[in-house]
Amino acid sequence: TINGDTQNTTTTEGDGRFSINYNPATIPHQGGVPYVITFYYAGSASLNPATNTSQTLTVAAAPLTVSANNQSKTYGTSLTLGAGQTAFTAVGLKNSETIGSVTLTASSGPPDGTQPTDPVGNYLLTPSAATGGTFDAANYDLTYSAGTLAVIPPALKITAATATPNGGTA
Repeated sequence: TINGDTQNTTTTEGDGRFSINYNPATIPHQGGVPYVITFYYAGSASLNPATNTSQTLTVAAAPLTVSANNQSKTYGTSLTLGAGQTAFTAVGLKNSETIGSVTLTASSGPPDGTQPTDPVGNYLLTPSAATGGTFDAANYDLTYSAGTLAVIPPALKITAATATPNGGTA
């Protein structure tokens, strides 16, 4: 058993070694608190009964990096950031887990790149507060990585005016 949950085991009669097959999704990280593994082996014609029937297993938090995706906007437009953003990439999720959203903030400012009058240039996009989805943040050693918000100049459109010469001589 692992913390009282019965697990499937396989015993090798030749030398007494055994293995435990378990579903990793049922054994989440517990903040460094070890799991107690107990086992029982009554012995066989060739092997004595097990005497040490308790061990511990500490499940370490898995590394997880959440990176803000690079974004761009045109000068003269605004960009809304904050909670509930999905422009991010997560590397290190386990067991097909997902993250629903993060909070994205731009460089401390003003300017921070999000306003229509913020100058053309690059600004940091910083993710934080990953939430939602199916993941449990307590099972991960979570790190955040900034992306770039590029404010680009608008396309310049020049239109020539129609002109009429004023009756002078050439």
